[in-house]
Amino acid sequence: MEITSQTVKEILAKSIETTDVQPDDIPNLDLYMDQVITVFEEKLSGNKRREEDKLLTKTMINNYSKAGILQPIKGKKYSKEHILQMLFIYNLKQTLSIADIQRLTQGVEEELRQQGLSEKETLPKLYERFLASKKEQRVQLIQAFDATVEKNAVENRCDLYEIVLSLCSMSNLLRIAAERIIDVYFEDDQGKKNKDK
Repeated sequence: MEITSQTVKEILAKSIETTDVQPDDIPNLDLYMDQVITVFEEKLSGNKRREEDKLLTKTMINNYSKAGILQPIKGKKYSKEHILQMLFIYNLKQTLSIADIQRLTQGVEEELRQQGLSEKETLPKLYERFLASKKEQRVQLIQAFDATVEKNAVENRCDLYEIVLSLCSMSNLLRIAAERIIDVYFEDDQGKKNKDK
């Protein structure tokens, strides 16, 4: 493929055309593990880098349960709330460690208990707000991508290298910001908040 600013802009624009599981895609009835995995594969397969990549596996689900970031199931079926939790985990694990996701999840669960709210009434609203934010972020990212490409004359692989470095730097800065919020506002394993960060 020829290297031009326009082709790079097209690649970047296509990269944020990811799919999401919409609230209406989540069944109101409880599902077996294989059915949950099928929902992820059917609705999110467009997000895979390679066809053979796995979005969700039985091992992942079991590990999330063991880590305490997925609530225990009743019987062998997963509720709509479990699926929403898995969708949050799917989005968070691209950037955060399981330990950070665990701190975040436990902090939110504690907050809900203190407010007397249930996950059944809260998680769907939280997920809808997340999807709305993601839609806005796509617009902002296109603008940032365009500015990154416009700043560089894109003619060869060295120019592409510089763009990739810039994109990775942006990603790292956002990850660090997320980690610092977790460190300040969410308890670690010792039950202490890291307010010195």
